[in-house]
Amino acid sequence: MTFAWLEGKAAGFKVDDGAIDRAMAYLDNFVRNGEATPWGRYYDHTSRAFALWLMSRDGRGSDLFERVYAKRKDMPLYAHALLLSAAHRYGMTGSRDALLKEFRAKVVENAKTAHFAESKREGDDGYGLQVLMHSDVQTDAIALMALLEVAEADPLLPKVMAGILDDRDPQKGGQWGTTHANAWALLAASRYFTTIEKDVPDYVARVWLDSAFAGERAFKGRSMAVVEQQIPMKKLIEQKPRELLLSKDGPGLLYYRLGLRYAPADLAMKAESQGFTVHRSYEPLAQGGDKPDPESVKKLEDGTWQIKAGALVRVNLTLVAKDRANFVVVDDPLPAGFEGQNAKFSTTLRDVQGGVESQSVDSSVPFFGELGGWWWWRPWWRFDHTEMRDDRMLLFSDHMPAGVYTYSYTARATTIGEFSLPPVRAEAMYMPELFGHGASTKVRVVE
Repeated sequence: MTFAWLEGKAAGFKVDDGAIDRAMAYLDNFVRNGEATPWGRYYDHTSRAFALWLMSRDGRGSDLFERVYAKRKDMPLYAHALLLSAAHRYGMTGSRDALLKEFRAKVVENAKTAHFAESKREGDDGYGLQVLMHSDVQTDAIALMALLEVAEADPLLPKVMAGILDDRDPQKGGQWGTTHANAWALLAASRYFTTIEKDVPDYVARVWLDSAFAGERAFKGRSMAVVEQQIPMKKLIEQKPRELLLSKDGPGLLYYRLGLRYAPADLAMKAESQGFTVHRSYEPLAQGGDKPDPESVKKLEDGTWQIKAGALVRVNLTLVAKDRANFVVVDDPLPAGFEGQNAKFSTTLRDVQGGVESQSVDSSVPFFGELGGWWWWRPWWRFDHTEMRDDRMLLFSDHMPAGVYTYSYTARATTIGEFSLPPVRAEAMYMPELFGHGASTKVRVVE
């Protein structure tokens, strides 16, 4: 209630000052004398940090800061953001600068977005952060609000805001995961708008390649319009420009993205990790009641896979997501001499023992605490959709937490010969800068 009253008062609503005074007195006593609860130290110390943050908004509680600050190692990252904001309000520059330095070390950044990674998660220590109704969006939102107070000119701020917006679920009408997450995200968005986007756009944006003018566009008023300026790859190759220059004349904020789409000239590709790390391996699979034949599937010294014709092969895919991502596709091409085995066909089930399709996850977001409870907080994770095509296996995930994922399916070597094997690739469909692929190789099917 205290938080709601303070927000309402700041927004111009009439709030009883006496009620706020009584609430502040309660918070003061809670920070000084609050008893331990059965939920654990994370709950207790984090609640005190939140109470102190509320008091700091009203200029109170500075004498309690060091008491709470001393326990920061027993708090999640978002509580550090609350302390960062409080230290700034109290004028405690030493603590503020130390917290800001620690805070920046926890950022996970890509080309478009930035997130802050908690070291403790929902299911840790039996209860973890779930008792606090925590969400990843909450951490990012509180971090953004703190940085807006402490470092308004930080170039990281638009990326944090973009990350919060990217976490919306289109299947829920553009909302975040919970009502609690919605509230924090909207508060952060409101702070960002009034701080960073306070000037109404009225400017002209221009683009140059070296000294050659490449286009301009006027922006007037607030709008969600997106303007694209495309430069053919042929022109870039011919002119070999060294510099791309953007300019903006007039007030308002300009958001821009520079992207390069290309096709590699060399089909012998090395593995690359730009947010995802992916790996593929083959192993022999038993069929018809026999044991697996280790000679039927072998990896040679040059990386080529040698496989006997007719052999059943288990394809094992491993994906490492460094940060949470949305709308991820994993694309695993099959060599021309392979035929994917559809697990839904009864003939496939008769041929293969032990199942033909499996998936597992070792995510940084635990599903169960040590006490075995809170199963409702993180249901068992699976790919949302899988699709076996003639030439590839496709896996889709709407929301993928950071972690390690494995998926296995079955294929059969059907055609003798040597075939190119393109790399397995993972990509965030609406953020193509976030991708990863393995190395290309060859498959040799022999008698």
